[in-house]
Amino acid sequence: MKFDYVPTRCFANHIALHMRLEDQEEIMLSHGITPVEAINYSYDKSEICHGIEGDDGMPVGLMGICSDRIWMLGTEEIAATKNHRLQLCLQGRSWVDSYMKKAKKPIGNHVFSKNKMSIRWLKYLGFTVAKPEPFGPFNAEFCQFWRTA
Repeated sequence: MKFDYVPTRCFANHIALHMRLEDQEEIMLSHGITPVEAINYSYDKSEICHGIEGDDGMPVGLMGICSDRIWMLGTEEIAATKNHRLQLCLQGRSWVDSYMKKAKKPIGNHVFSKNKMSIRWLKYLGFTVAKPEPFGPFNAEFCQFWRTA
C-alpha cells in the first residue's frame, strides 16, 4: 500500500462511490450526510489530504487533517488483505507521527462506538479513546479520540 499519494478529484470520487458500509454509517450518524458530500467536503477543506493506494494501485482510502480533526474514509479493500492491515498500522502510525511533529497541536475526532476495528486501530496509532457519548444529529453513541504531541 502507498500512503503518500496526492489524490485527484477522480481518486476521491472513487472512494465516495465504493465506501465501506461502516464509514457510510458513521458519516450519516455523525453528520447526516452522504459519502459523496463527506468526501467532497473533506477533500476541499483539509489542509493535508492524502490518498491510499492498494497493492494493485487502486484507490482504497483517503485521509487528511482539517483544522484539528483527523479523518480517514475507505473502501472495503483498505483492510481486505493481511498486507493492507499491516501497512495501515505501520504507515498509519508513521503518517500520524509526522503530522504531529509538523502541527505541534492536538488532533482528534469522533468514531462510531460500534466500529470496533477502527477503535483498535486508533489506539494502536497512539490516540486516547473516550467512552461513548451521544453525538451528531441522531444522538448515536460515538467515542471522542485525540492525541497530543
